[in-house]
Amino acid sequence: MKKILILMIVAVMLTASAVGMTACANGDIYDDLAKEGYTVKVTFDAGEAVVNETQNVTIVEVFDANDVVTTQSGKTGIKLLAPDDERRGDAKFKVAMTDGENNYFSPGWYTSRSPRVDENGKPLDSYGVPVEVSGREQGYVYSGKWDFENDVVDPKTLENGEMTLYAAWIPFISYEIYVQNDKGEFELSTSVFKIDFSIPEWNERSGKLSMGDVPKVKGKTFSAAYADAELIREYTESIDGDALFYDFEKGIANVTTVKVYTTWLEGEWIKIFDAEQLIDELEDDLEDNVDDGLGNKITGNYILGADLDFTDVDWPEELLASEFAGQLKGEGYAINNVVLAVVGEADSFESLFASVSDEASVSDVTVGSAD
Repeated sequence: MKKILILMIVAVMLTASAVGMTACANGDIYDDLAKEGYTVKVTFDAGEAVVNETQNVTIVEVFDANDVVTTQSGKTGIKLLAPDDERRGDAKFKVAMTDGENNYFSPGWYTSRSPRVDENGKPLDSYGVPVEVSGREQGYVYSGKWDFENDVVDPKTLENGEMTLYAAWIPFISYEIYVQNDKGEFELSTSVFKIDFSIPEWNERSGKLSMGDVPKVKGKTFSAAYADAELIREYTESIDGDALFYDFEKGIANVTTVKVYTTWLEGEWIKIFDAEQLIDELEDDLEDNVDDGLGNKITGNYILGADLDFTDVDWPEELLASEFAGQLKGEGYAINNVVLAVVGEADSFESLFASVSDEASVSDVTVGSAD
């Protein structure tokens, strides 16, 4: 089998060494290659994208029409190698695109494309917004998404032995993050350009939040995110932009902006997932307050993320002597089977703390006696 030839046609001649490349456009080199049996040309058209850090580059690969294979799916033809496939070695090329404001990503290569228009034939941009409204350039709609693992080129079906694959470019979505203020009103905090969007998640080991794509608000803790300002449609997991807002068969985006409405709790909160974690957090809180001269007080804010079972876990004596002046949101969970360690002896409990201050808040939690 003859070796694949890769030629680069550069729209603008950058150096004197580019003469051989531009000669390809004149057909001289292709004529010579055709005489040797390289009669199939596959062009990778990346549009206005940057190819290996150079703009306006078209990659052309030349094949012998007899170099065909039969795939496992039964297709017979010339098998193409993806542009970024590691098996290309030094011949591998990478494409990227940005317009200086919005980043773009490519879902793949397609056999055809056409200008994007509405039902009346009026031009639409890459988001599907009328060009006359957005002021952006007209976008494309693609078809015939190429599967480099299973698809092949059938030389018999090619006109003049030529075929072009087009890289689709889809702009990132603008996720607008709104924060609810003290009056219950939503204010725009920031915008991020992304494909998918990560909602903050609690770390079950540390009890702290991993913020994902939501910026932290000083003095507050993220509570929830919603798709609407009425707080009806909650995002319970990260937003899958791939599935919701893009059509990869057509290589297009269906929306420009996605609004994310976030609610917040006042103060810094920690989420508790097991008995040992609760004790560790309360003891650290108590120690910090003692060191700061605030006395035997617990002033932290805690949310339960699971039922806490204190079987084989004693409630420390120092917590029994403390005052709870913090906040505890049970979220419907329970604290069960608590056994107190009092002067080395285990006994049934009557309370978890020596006292609860007036500023403390405990809600939606059940405490069960030890068996």
